[in-house]
Amino acid sequence: MRRVEFRVLGPLSVTCGGEELLLGGPKQRGLLAALLLNSNRRVALERLAGLLWDEPPQSATANLRTYASGLRRVIGDRLLARDGGYELVVAPGESDVERFGELVSRGRAELAAGNQSAADILLREALDQWRGRCGEDLPGDIPLARHLGLLDEQRLLVLEDSLLLRLELADLRQTVTEVRVLLTDHPTRERLWAVLMTALYRSGDVAGSLAAYRAAADALDRELGMRPGQELRDLQQAILARDPALEGTVRTPAAPVSDIPRQLPRDSRVMVGRDDELAAIMTVCSGAARDPAQPRVVSIDGQAGVGKSALALRAAHLLAGRHPDGQLYVDLRGTTTGLEPVSSVHALAGLLRALGDPHQTSLDEHELSARFRTITADRALLLVLDNASHTQQVLPLLPASGNCTALVTSRRRLTTLDASLCLSLDVLSPEAARATLTEYGPPGEQDEGAVADVAELCGRLPLALRIAAARRASRPDWSLAELARQLADDRRRLDELSTDDVSVRAAFAATFDALRFGDKPGESTAAELFRLMGALPLPTYGEEVLAALADVTEAELKSALRRLVDLHAVEPRAGRFVLHDLLRLFAAELAEHELAESEREAALARVFSYCAEASRQAREQFRPVRRDLPVVLSIAKQAKRPECDTIDQAAIWFDSEREALRAMVGIADRGSAALYLPTTVIVDALSTDLERDQRLPEAIELNETLARIAERNGDTVEAAECWRYLASCHQRLGNRALARDYVARGIELGRKTGQTTRLVSALNTLAIFSTESGDFDAAESLLTEALGLVGDSDEVALGILLNTQGMNARWAGDNAKAVEHLLASLAIRSRVGDRVGQAYTRYQLGRAYLASDQLEDALLHLDALVDLAVDLSARDLEREGRIARMQVFNRLGRVADAQDELARALDLCEVVGQLTARSQVLVAAADPSADPERDTALATA
Repeated sequence: MRRVEFRVLGPLSVTCGGEELLLGGPKQRGLLAALLLNSNRRVALERLAGLLWDEPPQSATANLRTYASGLRRVIGDRLLARDGGYELVVAPGESDVERFGELVSRGRAELAAGNQSAADILLREALDQWRGRCGEDLPGDIPLARHLGLLDEQRLLVLEDSLLLRLELADLRQTVTEVRVLLTDHPTRERLWAVLMTALYRSGDVAGSLAAYRAAADALDRELGMRPGQELRDLQQAILARDPALEGTVRTPAAPVSDIPRQLPRDSRVMVGRDDELAAIMTVCSGAARDPAQPRVVSIDGQAGVGKSALALRAAHLLAGRHPDGQLYVDLRGTTTGLEPVSSVHALAGLLRALGDPHQTSLDEHELSARFRTITADRALLLVLDNASHTQQVLPLLPASGNCTALVTSRRRLTTLDASLCLSLDVLSPEAARATLTEYGPPGEQDEGAVADVAELCGRLPLALRIAAARRASRPDWSLAELARQLADDRRRLDELSTDDVSVRAAFAATFDALRFGDKPGESTAAELFRLMGALPLPTYGEEVLAALADVTEAELKSALRRLVDLHAVEPRAGRFVLHDLLRLFAAELAEHELAESEREAALARVFSYCAEASRQAREQFRPVRRDLPVVLSIAKQAKRPECDTIDQAAIWFDSEREALRAMVGIADRGSAALYLPTTVIVDALSTDLERDQRLPEAIELNETLARIAERNGDTVEAAECWRYLASCHQRLGNRALARDYVARGIELGRKTGQTTRLVSALNTLAIFSTESGDFDAAESLLTEALGLVGDSDEVALGILLNTQGMNARWAGDNAKAVEHLLASLAIRSRVGDRVGQAYTRYQLGRAYLASDQLEDALLHLDALVDLAVDLSARDLEREGRIARMQVFNRLGRVADAQDELARALDLCEVVGQLTARSQVLVAAADPSADPERDTALATA
C-alpha cells in the first residue's frame, strides 16, 4: 500500500508520492473529510448523508455512491465499501488529525510529569500540524462544518495551554506578540487575555497589563454584553496589588492555604481515549464560553466501570487552579453495594464543615442548601459529586455562584439536571483499550495479538481492563496469551475479572440491585426483562422481540426499557437495544441462577414462535412459502405484529432482525427440541432473504446448522431439504463435487421416503447442474420426471420447473423453445405472487430474446427485472440485469445509456463486495454477445 498524506487541519488535501491529488467537487471533498474524521471504521450511509446535508435529498444514497466512485478513482483501494457504508483506510502517521492528537497526548503527559520543556516542544509540534482553519475550503453550510469547528476549538485549547506553559518558561516577548495576534480573531477568550496580562506584568509593563484588562472588558461587553469573569477580575486586583505570587502563577487563592479544602482523591495514573470528552469539559468550564451568572455543571453518566469517576477527577485536577477557594469531593454512594445512598442533608453538612461554616445545627435540607449557597456565593469552588443516584439527590448540593464548577457522575442519565454539558461515556475504542491494558500492565512482553484479544474479551471496559492488567502483573508466570485463554471461557470470565477489592460482577450487581429494589414505575419489570435477556443472548434486540420475551404490554416494555437505558444496563442503538458483552454474561448468570428452567423455556418459546410467524409473513412478500413447511402460530400475545405487508416493509424487517434471527438459530442448536419447528420456518425465511442479496456463505451456515438439528430430532426429510438447498448454494459458488454429493443424498432420500415435494426440488436442482455442465438431455430427462410427479397440483413447483426447462433450452441454443417455457413459467409465477421467481424468469427471457436479436422484447423484460430487483434489494440480480441492458443498448446504438448501465453495474460490484464480478461486467461491455450467466452461475429457480 503506497503511503498517502491526508491533511484536513487547514485546506483539505491528499498527496501521494509528493504529488497532490485532485479530489473533485465540494460534496465529494466533504465526503472524504467526513470519512477522514472517522478513519479506519465503517461510516453508515445515513450518517454520511447527515454530515453533508441538513435535510438529505431522496437521492442522497445514490449521490454518495457517485462521490465515492469518484474518490475511488483518485485514492484507489483506500476507500472501501462496507455493508451500508464506507471506510477510509489510513495507515499510522498518514493523517494530520491523528498526528495532532498523538502529540497533544504526549505533551500533556510530559506536562503532568513535570517535564515543562519537553511538553513545550511537543505542544508546539502539535500546533505545527495546522495550516489554517480546519477544512477551510469545504462548504461552511453543511453539518460537517460543525464537527470541523470542534477541531478548531481543540486547537485553541492546546494553543492556550502552550502559551501558559511559555509563561512558566519565561518566553515573554514572543508570547505577548503571539497573543495580541490571536486576540484580533478571538477577542472573547478570557484565557488569552489572562496570558497577555500576566506576560506584560512579568515583563515589567504593569500599565500595559492593566490596559489589557480594560481592552478585555470592552471586548466582552461589545461582543457578548457581559463583564469579565471572576478569574480575570481577580487577576486585575492582583496586578493592582503587585502580588508577588504573580511572578509564578496566573491566579492567587482568595483565602489562606490552611483554610482551603483540597479534597480531590488522587488522579488516575493512566487515562487513554478520553481526550475529546476532556476537551469538551475544559471548553465548557473556560471563562469565554459560559454565562458568568451561572455555575458550570457537567454531568457524566455511563455504565458501571466505564470510567466516569476517573474522567471527572482528571478534569477536576486540571481545573483546580481555576478554583482557588477550594476543591470539594463527595461520594454520594448512589450504587454502592451494601450502603444506602448519602442523603442530601448529610452531604450538605459535610460540605459546610469542609468550608469552615459554624452554622450546621439544622437538619432541614432547604435551610442547609440555602446556607451552602450563601457561603459559596463569592467563592470560586470546584465540587465533584461522585456516584449520584438521581437528580433530586444532587440539586440541593449545587452552588448558585457563577464562579463555581460542579462535576457530577452517575450511572443514570440525569436528564433533568439542567447541566451545562451532559456526557454519556461509552467503552473505549479498540486502540485506547489496547493502550490502557499496556499502560497498566507490567513492562516487558508486548504480544500485540494477545493484547488485542484481552482488550476485546474485557469488552473494552476500563474497569475490566485495569483488573485484567492487575491480574497479569500479579502473575509473572502468565503470558498475555495465557490471560486471554483464561478470559475466553464465557462461564468463567467474570470470575477472572475480579481482584481482592474490586470486581466487574460486583459493579454490575450494584446496578441490578438498583432495579431489583427500586420503587419507581417499571423497575421491577426492567429487572425481570434484564434477567430474561440473559436467557436469550442476541447481538441486538428489537422492541417486539423483547415484548414477546417478557410477555408485557407495549407501555410496560417502554417503561422498563427507559429504566434500563437510564442505568446504562442496555444501550439504544439505531432503534434497537444492545447489551455490553460483560453485561450479557452477567445477565446470563442471573437467568441461570434466578429463573426456573420452566420460566426460561416459556420465554424462549414465546420469542421463537413470534419470530417464526413474523419471518414467514416477511418471506411471503418475496416468494411463496413451501407447502410442506410447518405453520407455527405465535403464542406471544403481547408482542405487536410486525408490519410486513409489502416488499419494502419485509426488507426493512429482515434488515433489522437478520442478525438476531441468525443468533436464534445458534440458540436452537444448543437448546431443547421444543425450538425445532419454529427454527425450520426461521431458517427458510432467512435463506430466502440472504439468497436475494447473494450472501450464500451465510445461508450455507444456517442450513448446515438446521440439517444438524433436524437429524438430531429424527427429521431426515427436513435434513434432505437442507442438503438440496446446500447443493444449490455450493454449485453457485463453484463447489461442484460437493454440490452433486448433497443433491444425490436428497434424491436418494426422496425416492426412499416417497416425499414428492422434496424429490421434485432435488431433481430440479440436479437438472440445473446438468445444464451448467452442458448435459442438456440429462437435464431434460430429470425435469420430465419432476413434472410427472407434480402435475398441475403445485403451481409454485410448476413455475420453478418450467423456468429451469426454459433455461436448459436457452443454454442448448433453442431460444424459441426457451421463450415458450419461460412465458408459461412467468404467467404462473405472477399468478402465485412469486416475485423473486418472476425476477429470475424475466432475466432468462431477456437473455433468450437478446440471443435471438429481438432487442425490444429483451429490453421489455430486462426493464421489468431491474425494477423488481431494486424493489427486492436483490443487488446481484440488478447487476446482471444492468449488464444485459447495457448489451442491448450497445446493439441499439444507445451509447450513453449503455455507459450509464456500465457505471451502475460496476458500482453494484463494489456495494455487494464482489469485486471479482468487475471482470465479467467489463467482458460484457467489450462483447455485446457475451453471456456472463455461465460464469456467475445465476441459473437458479
